[in-house]
Amino acid sequence: MNKNITDILKITENLHKPIPLNEENSLEKFTNTKKIQRRIPIEATSQKKWLGLGRGDVRTIDSRKINIKAKARYDSWDIGDPSDGDYVGFGKTKAYMEMNHEDWQSYDLLSFEIKSNCKNIINPNITIELKNDGEIKVPDKYEREGYHSVNLHDKELQTIKLNLNGFPRDSITELGFVIESNGTYSGTEGEINFEIANVFLEKSDSTDLIEGWRPKKDNIIFSHEGYQTDSPKLAFTSGLKADNFSIVKNDGETVFTSKISNVKTNVGEYNIADFSNFKMNGTYHIKIGNLETENFKITNDKELWMGSSVKALNFIFSERCGYPVPNIHGVCHEDVVALHKGTKMIFNGGWHDAGDLSQQLIQTAEVTQSIFELAEQYKNIDQTLFDRFIEEGKWGIDFILKTDFGEGYHATSAGVSRWTDNLQGNMDDASARVHNTPYENYILSGVFMRISEVIGAKDSMYNTLIRRAEKYYRFAEHEFSKLGFKTTPIMWEHTLNTSKATYLATMVWSGTLVNRVLKDQKIEQNIKSRMRQLILCQETDGIKLDNGHILKGMFYRDETHNVLQHFNHQSREHYFAQAFEAIITTYKDDEEFSTWVNSAKEYANYLLFLQKYTYPYAMHADGIYKEKEYTDKASFDVQHLLVDSSAKNEYSIQLQKGKKVANGFYIKKFPVWFSFRGNNGVILSAAKSAGILGNLLNKKELINIARGQLQWIIGQNPFDQSMMYGEGYRYAQQYSVSSGEIVGEIPVGIETNENTDVPYWPFFNNATYKEVWIGNVGKWLSVIAEVIKYK
Repeated sequence: MNKNITDILKITENLHKPIPLNEENSLEKFTNTKKIQRRIPIEATSQKKWLGLGRGDVRTIDSRKINIKAKARYDSWDIGDPSDGDYVGFGKTKAYMEMNHEDWQSYDLLSFEIKSNCKNIINPNITIELKNDGEIKVPDKYEREGYHSVNLHDKELQTIKLNLNGFPRDSITELGFVIESNGTYSGTEGEINFEIANVFLEKSDSTDLIEGWRPKKDNIIFSHEGYQTDSPKLAFTSGLKADNFSIVKNDGETVFTSKISNVKTNVGEYNIADFSNFKMNGTYHIKIGNLETENFKITNDKELWMGSSVKALNFIFSERCGYPVPNIHGVCHEDVVALHKGTKMIFNGGWHDAGDLSQQLIQTAEVTQSIFELAEQYKNIDQTLFDRFIEEGKWGIDFILKTDFGEGYHATSAGVSRWTDNLQGNMDDASARVHNTPYENYILSGVFMRISEVIGAKDSMYNTLIRRAEKYYRFAEHEFSKLGFKTTPIMWEHTLNTSKATYLATMVWSGTLVNRVLKDQKIEQNIKSRMRQLILCQETDGIKLDNGHILKGMFYRDETHNVLQHFNHQSREHYFAQAFEAIITTYKDDEEFSTWVNSAKEYANYLLFLQKYTYPYAMHADGIYKEKEYTDKASFDVQHLLVDSSAKNEYSIQLQKGKKVANGFYIKKFPVWFSFRGNNGVILSAAKSAGILGNLLNKKELINIARGQLQWIIGQNPFDQSMMYGEGYRYAQQYSVSSGEIVGEIPVGIETNENTDVPYWPFFNNATYKEVWIGNVGKWLSVIAEVIKYK
């Protein structure tokens, strides 16, 4: 264990307190150092005044200073909010100034000073709202554009600079500052109180990239974390005239020099520095002409990813629900209640889902599995980390067990976006959903069996997990025998988009793990029958592409092959690989063994095929689409939430922005999506799939896909920004408005702008693309487990 990690564990008491924020390498720190060439004030006049809207008070102090104040909670819901308080806070307060279609295009920063003087507020934050009525209207129809949330330090005067590069601002009609009352710890009296002053439009000395594959000319794109010793090692620029590059040690010694290759790819022309043959472990930076990168490491996977795995676990710990997290909140949500047949359950525990305070049983279960999978890899490497991962994983187990009403019923989810008072029976209580669905029980059964394999029979939890796993599996089988695949989709559950193919993969995986212990002949027969059905959902004949290549191995949503399997937000791509791994390693002597292996290989080849579409970036291309998939209403509706009738037309436009590869078929780099955008969960699930298959088939190229997704997230993307806060360089604040910025958080991910198929990463901080998400952090750990596992 290196000294940095040792120091982190020491100051956090072995990750029992959140890691302190390091803002020195943040994007906000970088933005605040920009040189300003000119600026103009936005101030109140007799014609332009600050106005107030909402539950609190807005007061103009002078022409350049306002005060916004509101209670932390109210005794009624705000006008227009649901009467049961479902997924709302206690109301908003807005200070706004109307603009007469002002053209801000000659300015690239909005700057203001803000002093927070709050009382008992868990995370002081404010949202900037901008409206534009020019060529591009803001906000957009999904209300994702034009909102920028900022987490603040209480009792401090701060200067905030919002980077406007790329934001439509040719006809600004309104500037607003918004606060939301979302409660306090245990209902203590609280107040939000901000003083905002000296609002300016500024012109800086540099422009920044928010869209496209081609990086800024003065950027060297590299993996901020570093590179595994024997893996491909690429860094690249675009439009730079240079012949050579060098790898340089911290003391200035040049240890490697080579030629730069100028390469034309599917995503543009690049100057590529390939140092894959340099295999000396250490800390280095890259030099090309007058450009230099920050430091990065070359080492083994265990050392390379240990820092980010510790920080990821820090985020997970800090998201605990129902637990006093130091410096964030006390025991919370003791009045989120699930009811079933007269029995009441307090639905807290596990971890909060995202930037809000929701809770999801299946999300927590899958994160728990990921924690144990990485713990398994640390078992013989570092006892301290192994023990801490096991401890956090058992917090997840406790929640899963707690949600069990019996007879297959579980409290499954609650949509919560406020801090409640922990008192049951008053207006701010929230209700949890309760269901008995076979799919959730199959997942829970598989999760518990997988964890039991990690902890072993000597652990006190082992027998409990085995018994519950069998119980959940049999409940699932009983319900499935009645319902089959016709389970009614349940809105807001994270399993809503489940296809028949994903369902089958889950059943094969879960059943195989259960039967490793039970040795039940009927279960074995069902597993093999379902595997045959799953392979019927796979493209085995092949699609002839325009270039003559025969493409196969990918999955459809079912055996009709009408709609290909895609994920655009919540992704379980890796369940296909889990199914292959489970059945192939368990039933090696079966007569169908070679069929399973061949299907796994074809699926692996499909994953490898997609890599060329984004080279030299490692980001996994989303995959192949059929042009008429939108006509399948049943699948379209569960794949895409909160859309209107225009989505079907936009589906076709988005396909056309991809690459046509055959009559009626397109390759998309990013998913087809609408309201919910951001692909970190999608590419991490694909990375997990590649990692599992790489280990199963002993194929290093697949492990490199897994590594590549980690590298993309930690900075090797067109924007040269790390997407894990506190790791790498130029990591931005994320949409974590409930608990505040947390080291190790990872957002939903890079999106696309409207119907394009190129990366879009605006400086504005809003859901969903920049919202922190516990599921992505869990997937991060599970991918690291696979790359460490590879020998």
